[in-house]
Amino acid sequence: MESEERYGVAVLRALDVEPTTASRVDVSRAVSDGRRRRLIRRWARIGGCAAVTAVAVASVPLVAGALRGEDPTVGDSIAATPPPATQPAVTPPTACTVSRLPIPGGHPMALVTGADPTGRLLLGRAYPEGNKGRYPVVIWENGVPRTVDVPGADQALRDANTAGVAVGSGWGDAGPVPYVYRDGKVSVLPGVPTGEAVAINEAGVIIGQSSGSPDSAPVVWRSATEPATYLPMPSGWTGNVVAVGEDGSVLALLRAAGRKVPQAYLWGPDGRGRTLPKPSENEYFRPYSIQRNLAYGVAYSEEAFAMGGRDRSATPVRLDLTTGQYTRLPDVPMIPSDANGSGWLVGSNERGQAAMSAGKGMITLPDLDNHKSSTANIASTVSEDGRIVAGQADDANEVIQPVVWNCQ
Repeated sequence: MESEERYGVAVLRALDVEPTTASRVDVSRAVSDGRRRRLIRRWARIGGCAAVTAVAVASVPLVAGALRGEDPTVGDSIAATPPPATQPAVTPPTACTVSRLPIPGGHPMALVTGADPTGRLLLGRAYPEGNKGRYPVVIWENGVPRTVDVPGADQALRDANTAGVAVGSGWGDAGPVPYVYRDGKVSVLPGVPTGEAVAINEAGVIIGQSSGSPDSAPVVWRSATEPATYLPMPSGWTGNVVAVGEDGSVLALLRAAGRKVPQAYLWGPDGRGRTLPKPSENEYFRPYSIQRNLAYGVAYSEEAFAMGGRDRSATPVRLDLTTGQYTRLPDVPMIPSDANGSGWLVGSNERGQAAMSAGKGMITLPDLDNHKSSTANIASTVSEDGRIVAGQADDANEVIQPVVWNCQ
């Protein structure tokens, strides 16, 4: 399990009660998958807009090797996306209802792994009885499921845009293979020996990483048919991409040789990279979402990182990428998983319940079975208008089920 996943697992509460029935499927794997921080958010538009003017990465050539050998510093310039002249008013929801998503094939368990910005398309995977590492991949369109045949093992689709193009990976003989799903077909993304795709924006720009030394590095596919372009990395650094903005900015979490704690990092639309500032002298920033000129994540201490994030010092924060200023979100006592263009957050609250913070208040999202367990009730995606939240919840037998919350 990668360090990002371990952190996501650790910041949630430990198992409170033992299941009342014996598991028929790989429950521990499903819980781990469900707790995976959704470090992918592909839109950088204001919530509720039907369209945006996009500048794709393809329009700004990356200067390969431009930063190799340099130790980047805070304050490097980066192109900013100007705000629109007017912003539509979006009323925050005040209440939500929960519904179980149907699982095709009669499988006992499934969960949500991603979504498109509208919430019309929800991505997930099912867990068959006696599975051997192969998982049926599912796309729900307006709640109606269909199965997608992604090759390999440990398959998953992680993100989609409103055009219905989705990206993810499956494990082949030599390692993970990056895939794109479009027009009803699954294809290999070209240009890397092995790797995975984790996010896509509305312009069709895909980000991910190659794997396998010496080519392990963040990459960009400027379209689903163009070979991957390696993002210029500081010499000796490694890491993973986190999110892509609609302007082509790429958010990542990197690690320098000899440093214990990962460093938040950003490539602008011009291809230039820079480290992002720390929230304070004794804190670090773990981002998970980019929305226009704002990055969302958590601030945590080195001690909290060493403990796997169990320290309560982990605090949701918002970083203004133009000014470098942080805003703490004190009214959000939760570990966030995702944010939309209005800055509304979803995740898990202090009691392990699925929750949503919209406007000035926080909504506890209803569970399927009166919250008997705190390990599998997780909100992982939120639509741009805040009306559709998706994730997972335990049923009466404490079996994980994919769910959608409709909010008004």
